[in-house]
Amino acid sequence: MKNLLSFFLVSLCLNTCQCSVVVIGAGPAGIAAAAHLVDHGVNDVTVLEAENRIGGRINTIPFGDGVVDLGAEFCHGEVGNTVYELAAPLNLLDSDTPGFELHYSANGLAVDHTFQEKLLNLTHSIVHKKGENNQEGDACKGTDKAKECLDRLFEILVKSAEMKELQLLNQSYPWLGNYKCASESCLDLSELSLHSDYEECPGDQMLSFSSGGYRNVLDLLMRNHQQNPLKIDVRLQSKVAKISHWNNGSSISITLQNGTNLSAKQVIFTPSLGVLKKHYKSMFHPSLPEQYQSAIEAIGYGTMTKIALLFEDTWWNKEHPKILSCFFSAKHVLLSTKNNLTWIQSFTGLTTVQDNPKVLMSWFVGKESPRIEDLTPEEVLKGLNFIVTYCFKPSFPKLTLPKKFVRSQWRNNHNFLGTYSYESVRGDSRTGRLNLGEAIKNEEGVPVLLFAGEATNSVNFATVHGAIDSGRKVAERVVTSRSQEKKEED
Repeated sequence: MKNLLSFFLVSLCLNTCQCSVVVIGAGPAGIAAAAHLVDHGVNDVTVLEAENRIGGRINTIPFGDGVVDLGAEFCHGEVGNTVYELAAPLNLLDSDTPGFELHYSANGLAVDHTFQEKLLNLTHSIVHKKGENNQEGDACKGTDKAKECLDRLFEILVKSAEMKELQLLNQSYPWLGNYKCASESCLDLSELSLHSDYEECPGDQMLSFSSGGYRNVLDLLMRNHQQNPLKIDVRLQSKVAKISHWNNGSSISITLQNGTNLSAKQVIFTPSLGVLKKHYKSMFHPSLPEQYQSAIEAIGYGTMTKIALLFEDTWWNKEHPKILSCFFSAKHVLLSTKNNLTWIQSFTGLTTVQDNPKVLMSWFVGKESPRIEDLTPEEVLKGLNFIVTYCFKPSFPKLTLPKKFVRSQWRNNHNFLGTYSYESVRGDSRTGRLNLGEAIKNEEGVPVLLFAGEATNSVNFATVHGAIDSGRKVAERVVTSRSQEKKEED
């Protein structure tokens, strides 16, 4: 954390402040935008951050014998990935990709490998296709709904299953939906569209930081590992309440919740899509153009909950770690409901944490997952104990119950209201992302209000590298507009 002190932090102005460019949000998109501006000679840049920290949905905290990432955790590929390009030369990433092991709570044992592969192959068949969706002969041809695709594929699997597999197969259905939602952040698979322009960066999709967690990216963006770190005016706990006069051709007025007023020639807005969805009607004066409002409504935005579990001893296989997943028997579904633990049915898996040998990270998705943020610590621990006892203890005789945990709070945090965006069946998310990524210009054609963040990236949404690229993209538009203005003046 001490590296972050190299940021140039200043106190809030007591009166109206005049700024050249205001960047709202100090997540990866906002920091990338500000760094790009400063690096290209636009020095009068102010970053306003509502939280008391930088990073946005990158949130690395101390826990156990190291750190855990309650937000972004994986690099998601190598080729064409900005995060990889920043971190790989410094050997900050670990490429040890774990295997997968699916358990069944009825006996607490790993299911037959062949059966596991059938389930995994089914979920991997629910793919997002760029352009025209599905080929001739594809079971999901003609639908853009992920839920309908799952149901078709599941029906085919049931019809071809052996009699001894049917009971097990039917009880795996809820897990299949959760597993798919885990990569999309959707609360309900029926909300997820198959139509997508998402482009996966080739390479290891589970690269993670070997030391210091994902917050390393912020230092890399700021060049804190070099002798000439960038200095940026970052103002923490500066939550924006209103953005006015963005269309008047001269300056934009920005009002903070604490009453401070600022004005800027250009504004780059990078908070989450969740914040936009809740506040765009009340925050912008005058109202945003219709295409931007439609875009905000069309793109899906969901949430998931991460819980880091600290154990007394390492009971899992340290030499060959695996993602430990589990689905519940009918008996345990009823038992969890009786004990007001229905939220555990949103459990999808446990993963190891780099350089933190006694910690496992658990992932919860789906309709029940938001409840976790409202539970007492005792209630959460009760549910975690239920999971590890019924899902894994028979396979791991030395298993101990977690002695401590820490959970994410993205849904309840008013500065995020969720985790990241997905392709929704409620509208044309692809067009929405493209529209939201277009700068709003004044009468002279100068970009004055620009949106950045993962949700504005049409090909790499829901990723940190997508957020960084979007921030740099809009910052370059500002740099270009300044260059053009200078040429005209000369």
